[in-house]
Amino acid sequence: MLEAVSLTVRRGGRETLSGVSLALAPGEVLAVCGPNGAGKSTLLAALAGDLRPASGEVRLDGAPAAGLSARALAVRRAVLEQAPALAAPFTARELAALGLVSRRPPPIEAARMVAEALAATGLSRLADRPATALSGGEQARAHFARALVQIACGRAEDPARGGRYLLLDEPTASLDLARQAGAMQAARRVRDGGAGVLAVLHDLNLAAAFADRVALLACGRLVALGPPAEVLTPDLLGEVYGLPIAVGVGPRGGPAIAPDFSAIAQA
Repeated sequence: MLEAVSLTVRRGGRETLSGVSLALAPGEVLAVCGPNGAGKSTLLAALAGDLRPASGEVRLDGAPAAGLSARALAVRRAVLEQAPALAAPFTARELAALGLVSRRPPPIEAARMVAEALAATGLSRLADRPATALSGGEQARAHFARALVQIACGRAEDPARGGRYLLLDEPTASLDLARQAGAMQAARRVRDGGAGVLAVLHDLNLAAAFADRVALLACGRLVALGPPAEVLTPDLLGEVYGLPIAVGVGPRGGPAIAPDFSAIAQA
């Protein structure tokens, strides 16, 4: 498991995460939701090893993650940042290939990993287009493909412990509705392959549809953690987001969330 144990993080003299404990297990999708400033991205960065906590610790498969080298972390978990930068004029294929973090798999195997990741993100026909010529959403999908390659590469290098955790910070933020669903379907396929997926999501309906569990944060604290139907309730969501939120039953029986903006518009 990838665990946050009583995790407290301070940034810029402010406590952005306060005593948060949760665990991501291989074989599940855990959505982290909450309003702006709730601590979602801070939690993900701490779990990834990119932020050092003021107290508490992150444990990776039972051992302190702080004791692992950057390369060991790269083999065991992949991270998709909220706004990854393009450092060079890569093609989409070359950008995805940056996820080849293991000790260089055979060229045929590496090409297969990249091709499968590009197909999973709907970029096969754009594989040789410069990333700078892609739309913002297409660039985001190319970075997602990089993370998928990293997961596959980690598994190939260390079948017992590699490629076990995929951490996604707002993976659907710049995508249209169909591509949002596609991104979450790709995350579910990673889960079905045995990895744990943690996704920071603003869209509560995506969390309800695709997550096995939801962690709801507010003001740096964990408010609720559990199955979507138990966490995404009108009372909890209204308290956390500060506006009336109706929760109905979706087409497949899960929660369907509808914020009542009219209550504010008519105020």
